[in-house]
Amino acid sequence: MRRGVFRQAAFAAALLLAAGCGAVVPGTAERLGGPAATSASSASHADPDGVAPQTVTWMTHTCTDLLSVDGVMAVLPVADPADPVTYRSAWSVYYSGLATAAGLASSDMDSIAPPVIPNGGTVADGLVEYLGQMRTTAQEASQLVAASSLDEVGGTVAAESAAMTAVDPADYGLAALDQGQLKQLQSTIPACRQFLQSGGG
Repeated sequence: MRRGVFRQAAFAAALLLAAGCGAVVPGTAERLGGPAATSASSASHADPDGVAPQTVTWMTHTCTDLLSVDGVMAVLPVADPADPVTYRSAWSVYYSGLATAAGLASSDMDSIAPPVIPNGGTVADGLVEYLGQMRTTAQEASQLVAASSLDEVGGTVAAESAAMTAVDPADYGLAALDQGQLKQLQSTIPACRQFLQSGGG
């Protein structure tokens, strides 16, 4: 799960393209292939030797929550900029939904005990902070797009899309997700395998 947490590179390109170009079917959505999330409580896994159950639980919730946010992020609005009323509404609703998903994920991760690894508390705090920043940025984007004039909405959507893609997992220490025991767990936890298969890693 390198810098591509949330498939960020692919998302950035697709998001900016959609924001700039739109499409010809207003009011609908285009899915980029993000999967439906599995339940953290129901997902089964085999605990690898030497890995604390608390670490397995934390990583299970991490991958499940990343899948949930990724699933919302992947469904980009398909609305024609030539119809600015529909275009503005579609992008405002999109960002609002993304803010809700990221906020729920942040709250869930904040309630889970950190992984039992070196600097586990720091890693856990970084993920909560990252998801919280995603929520804040998406919430602000929704509000700014909704408040845009019809003449300015295209530029506002493009600017807010750039702001979203600038929220970089590397700034929150999340390279640790691809190291040591956490990397080891990626192949044993179904939600993590699903996330990686979706392009999230």
